[in-house]
Amino acid sequence: MAETYRIWKTPCTFSGWGMTTTKSSPPWKNVFEGCELSNVLGFQQADERLRELNREGKFVLSLFSESPDMDFALNELKWRHYLIYWSALHAAQNTRSKQKNYVECGVCDGMAIFYVLNAAKNVGAISKAYLYDSWEEMKPELLLPSEKGSAGDYAYLSIEQTRENLREYRDDVVFNRGYIPDSFATSENPESIAWMHIDLNSALPTEAALNYFYDRLEIGGVVLLDDYGWLAYTDTKRVVDKFFKNKKDAELLHLPTGQAIVFKR
Repeated sequence: MAETYRIWKTPCTFSGWGMTTTKSSPPWKNVFEGCELSNVLGFQQADERLRELNREGKFVLSLFSESPDMDFALNELKWRHYLIYWSALHAAQNTRSKQKNYVECGVCDGMAIFYVLNAAKNVGAISKAYLYDSWEEMKPELLLPSEKGSAGDYAYLSIEQTRENLREYRDDVVFNRGYIPDSFATSENPESIAWMHIDLNSALPTEAALNYFYDRLEIGGVVLLDDYGWLAYTDTKRVVDKFFKNKKDAELLHLPTGQAIVFKR
């Protein structure tokens, strides 16, 4: 028998990124005076700072260049960004390294790593972000048959614009330009990491990033996967599931946003 779903005729509390909620509130709503959680306040501050920089033309989001309403576009991504912020905060607080090294594979305009650097700053962590991206179009030879339609995507990206977006953190960011996995051989790579974000929209580079960095991930560290649960990227989910299937030191949680978070113990 096919599953049936009851449609609640009540106002939604969040809608975006393919997810709508009506009976539960996201963390940044229903915040009670005197009971504010530091992770929620820190996220709200980072989120408003990004919007302010964007309004002033100091943080250009080329990904949404055709959007008529930037606030609407950012609101749709708010759950995604909260989980990025929270996971980076968790990694900073639960790893033992003096310097927290963050890795992002698939950087785009630098929006996600902005939240990460703010999270580290808010807990006083000494941090370094290692960023990996081609800042060019996706190559067909790095795509599986199911992904070939993405060939040529992201040709509009500019490493110079991303540098400018992250200029206030320029002393804490390393830009590694090139296509994964070949770029690992010529990049400045950290020996250990506290947190990693993979947003590559393709299975083979995702697998390569896990193979290269997972053993460098500290106990208490986090891997956040952006594309894991999206129907358009089932091959990415397949390689991730295969990678973690026999990992005794990892716990993977599939999130309703389509992301997945992995905790290393």
